[in-house]
Amino acid sequence: MTALAALTIAGQLTPTIAATFPLDRAATAQSTKSGAGKTVLTLA
Repeated sequence: MTALAALTIAGQLTPTIAATFPLDRAATAQSTKSGAGKTVLTLA
């Protein structure tokens, strides 16, 4: 994990995020087909 964090900070690794949802919409996020990339839940 430390190595991945270092690569991200250095700009050598860019995670692919397909969609973001607030935590209260976790069920919707889980059922959404996002294709390439990850679905991220936000805590704000």
